[in-house]
Amino acid sequence: MSTFFDKSTFHPREERKLRALCRRKLIKAWALLALWYAAVMGGWGYMTVTMNRPMLGADTFVYLILLALPFFRPFRVHRILFAKTFYANVGQVKYTEDLKVVQGAVMRRGRTVARAYEREVVSVTFHGDNGERETIVYNEHNVRGDNCYYKYGDRVLVLKGLRYPVKVPLPETEKMLCPVCGIFLKDDAADPYDTTPRKCSWCGADFE
Repeated sequence: MSTFFDKSTFHPREERKLRALCRRKLIKAWALLALWYAAVMGGWGYMTVTMNRPMLGADTFVYLILLALPFFRPFRVHRILFAKTFYANVGQVKYTEDLKVVQGAVMRRGRTVARAYEREVVSVTFHGDNGERETIVYNEHNVRGDNCYYKYGDRVLVLKGLRYPVKVPLPETEKMLCPVCGIFLKDDAADPYDTTPRKCSWCGADFE
C-alpha cells in the first residue's frame, strides 16, 4: 500500500461513539446466536426424552447442521463475531457488470422456473494500517450507484461487524453513508450551515 495515503484518525470521543455502534451489533448477534443454540439444544433434548431416543442417534447430524447453520452463507455470523475494527485506506475499487444472479423461483404457465439477470456490483478492498485486508462486494444501489461512494485513497474506519466503513473525517457538507444500515444521511445538496444533529432516520444511529 502506498505510504502517501492519509493516516488521520478520529478524535477519541468520536471513535468511542462509533465503536459503540458495532458493540450494539455484536451484542445483538451474540444474543440471537445464544437463542438459536438454546432452541436447537432444547429441541434435541425434548426429542430425546419424549421419544426415548439416544442422544447420539441416527438424527444427530440434523441437529449438528442446525448448530452450524448460522456460520453458513448468507448468515455468516463469524464475519460479525470475529471481525476487527481498524483504520484503513481504500486500495482498490473494481466494477463488475456481468454478474448473473438468480432472482428466485417464479411461476410461469404452471411451472416453477428460475429467473436470472445481470447487475453491476463493485468490489472495494480496504488496506489496514497494520496489514489488515478486507474486501467487500457491494450490490446495493445506494453504495455503488453510477460512482462508488468509496474512492481510491479514502481514509476509513472499518468497524467490527458493520458492512459499511466510515469515512475519516465524517463528511460535513456531502452525503454520508450510515455504517449500520447503509442509507444516506445527507444528499448532495446538503446545507453546509445546517446544525441539525446527524441521526439516521432508519436505524436511529446518532453521529453527534
